[in-house]
Amino acid sequence: MSANVIVLALTTLALAAGPAAAQRLRVSMDPGWRFTPGDPAGAERPGFDDHKWRRLDLPHDWSIEGTPREDAPAGGRGGYFPTGTGWYRKAFRLPAGSQGQKSRLEFDGVYMNSDVWINGVHLGRRPFGYIGFSYDITPHLVPGVNVVAVRVDNSLQPNSRWYTGSGIYRHVWLTRVNPLHVGHCRADAQPPPLKLRRRIVRWLRRPVQHEYIDEPAQVRREQKYSQQEQVRGEQLHRNVIKEIKRHHVQQNSAANQRPQRRRPPEKEQQRRNNFGQPGEGSVALRRPHKAPQHSHRRKLAVRLRHAVQRVCRELQRKYFHQSIRQQRKSQRIPHHQPQPGVRRAVMRPTVIQHGPCR
Repeated sequence: MSANVIVLALTTLALAAGPAAAQRLRVSMDPGWRFTPGDPAGAERPGFDDHKWRRLDLPHDWSIEGTPREDAPAGGRGGYFPTGTGWYRKAFRLPAGSQGQKSRLEFDGVYMNSDVWINGVHLGRRPFGYIGFSYDITPHLVPGVNVVAVRVDNSLQPNSRWYTGSGIYRHVWLTRVNPLHVGHCRADAQPPPLKLRRRIVRWLRRPVQHEYIDEPAQVRREQKYSQQEQVRGEQLHRNVIKEIKRHHVQQNSAANQRPQRRRPPEKEQQRRNNFGQPGEGSVALRRPHKAPQHSHRRKLAVRLRHAVQRVCRELQRKYFHQSIRQQRKSQRIPHHQPQPGVRRAVMRPTVIQHGPCR
């Protein structure tokens, strides 16, 4: 089904561009031109008398035909060759079967500052010498003989760092196309219908099946498992913190409620005889103060350390299988199909250590 869709799309594009490409006709306009140096007045008119002009074929360069002179305006960069202004004219008839078609006059290169006329109508000016250009002459053509006139002005010197020549130094073409055609120097085509385009897009965006396992399904399972493990880990962390706080509060409340130890009366009397009554001034024989040793605080610290170690071990067990799956995924080894002839090595997960677990 997908192959038929692609073939149909390509066929549609070929049919859309085929008639325009098949009816494009390009005729060379190089032979049969007349040339004269200088700038005669009225040379753009169709009835201008040019029978005394020189007859030649393009491409043409009148500078290289001249004699080098030391005082040439182009100087040493232009090889001391002459430049100036020149005119070209050509009379032609349209080929048979041109009615209903569009015609363009294409120049591959004219050096420089060219003006073009067709039957006395000025088509345009090209102020450069290295880029091709074209004009649509369809509205200005007449039945029978048509006359093209080109004025080339290379008198502004020096205008280059090397020899450029002067004149129509490349080919000239007459291109005929149908009214529905691909534009000049463009590649336009009619796209396929919207329904067909949607089918092509869906086919191009289809999921690619993995060679070993269903990769999209495996990715979804991994994402789901990782999300569940993250939620469980966060819940476990909150429970551990809550249990530690509760245990700490219970130990503090038990320590505060523990009754104070009283000295026997004989020891109290001995202390008063040696150190005086409570609240009296300092006595020389007073013993240095020694902080009481609270054994319950040490026990609480030990219990908290053991609780944190248990939590760390539980987290390591929880994330053990997840690390193995990540390593298998990176190695692209399916779970259900081990490679034949290869002994599966024991993969050790990365151990997560927190504080007292070290």
